[in-house]
Amino acid sequence: MRIKIILFVISFCSLSAQAAPTLKLISPYATPDSGWVVRGAVSFTVNVSSTLPITKVEFYIDNVLKSTDTTYPYSYLWNTRTFSTGVHTLKAIAYDSQSSATLIQTDTVKAPLTLKSTTKAALTAKLLPSMTALISDVSLRDVSICVGADKMYYMVGAISDNNIWCRNEGVNLWRSNDLKIWTYVGLIWSFEGDATSTDKAWNLFYNQQFRALWNTKIRYCEGNYYLSFGNPVMGSRLVKSTTGLPQGPYTYVTTETNLLKTTIFSDTINKSNLYYDLLNSGWMFAYNGKKYLSTTNINDTTKRYSSYVGIADSLTGIYGNWHEALPCGGNASYFVDTQGALWATLFGNDDAAPWRERAGIVKMSVDATGKLKVSTDQTLPTPTAVYSVNAPNPEIKIYPNPARSVLNITNAENSVVSIIDLNGRTLQLTQCSNYLSQFDVSGLNSGIYLLKIEKEGWSSSSRIAVIH
Repeated sequence: MRIKIILFVISFCSLSAQAAPTLKLISPYATPDSGWVVRGAVSFTVNVSSTLPITKVEFYIDNVLKSTDTTYPYSYLWNTRTFSTGVHTLKAIAYDSQSSATLIQTDTVKAPLTLKSTTKAALTAKLLPSMTALISDVSLRDVSICVGADKMYYMVGAISDNNIWCRNEGVNLWRSNDLKIWTYVGLIWSFEGDATSTDKAWNLFYNQQFRALWNTKIRYCEGNYYLSFGNPVMGSRLVKSTTGLPQGPYTYVTTETNLLKTTIFSDTINKSNLYYDLLNSGWMFAYNGKKYLSTTNINDTTKRYSSYVGIADSLTGIYGNWHEALPCGGNASYFVDTQGALWATLFGNDDAAPWRERAGIVKMSVDATGKLKVSTDQTLPTPTAVYSVNAPNPEIKIYPNPARSVLNITNAENSVVSIIDLNGRTLQLTQCSNYLSQFDVSGLNSGIYLLKIEKEGWSSSSRIAVIH
């Protein structure tokens, strides 16, 4: 389906001296050859600037409210498969405490790309277990998962409905506490919002207009989140979160080499060492005292696009004992769950795979020689505890969030405010008597906390972040 997009930005100012918020459309975007066209699933994302804290951003399709987002990045995952082909209107309204601004854009929806079917030969041969895609109706490639500081699972990938080989919007993020149910967080790095002018430029690649990320990866390492990605035109890039949160924003990390595939490795024995291994080979990780290096390989006989792994006793190798660890796994990323089990990601890129371009995971095991293989036990880990967060009182403002040294709360007078860590321990308990209350959070470790406000039998809870 083809969508025409026309951009309008309308601001409504209050009588105060404060300026209204400003909005910039990050995704969808216009391409040089087809204009404002979207297919399948796409992130509807805006960048919002304001001198006051942003309270919420509303996302509308054809004047119907579809989602309300209160945190960065302000995104809505728009699945156009449920819409008719043709022109549709996108609208976003951003609110701060005094005013609002509206952005309007029209897009042309086209039918989603038809993916090749597979023989599922790897399933028939029992090389892979019975699998269910983690996210339905969203085509994803280059899927990567890590465990974050809050013991949640964070998954990134590039949405492939607009033909990932030549174009995509950037890195999308999902969150889960059980590896089964995934919540969309948003578009956390994009060409339109985060790239340098050089990386943002369109190029010709195999006679197509080209601007796409390949081999997206996420790591939580040394107290921060890192993304790596690349393409044959711009080479490899490494970016890190400026807030210590998985949603970013992210900034470029300067590296000495410029190869297509990048990963970050942290030696689990010596946490003081952070390694940036910009290897054309793929993904490096440690498990059970061994170091592993994965790469992609297509078997000449089976034609499987698989994850092959080499083993070494030390970080610097030499890596040997190479073997097909995950059939059809391609450029899989490997991660250890909260209970110590090893998993690998799989998105499907060959005829023997369970599917084409869907996110999946496979639990792995290790034999006596250290080789990896698909485990016979595919039981998911016990879900990580998640605090139930009540809908916050819209009259209460909490800022800045993330906070570095001081957290401000307005309109919470005559209430009791608690700051609670993810283990349920109350770290601060304060009786608020003024309209504006300030909390010193400089002594707290960087991380996610629960802020609970109680007043006359009513309570409201919000997540806050502290960074240093």
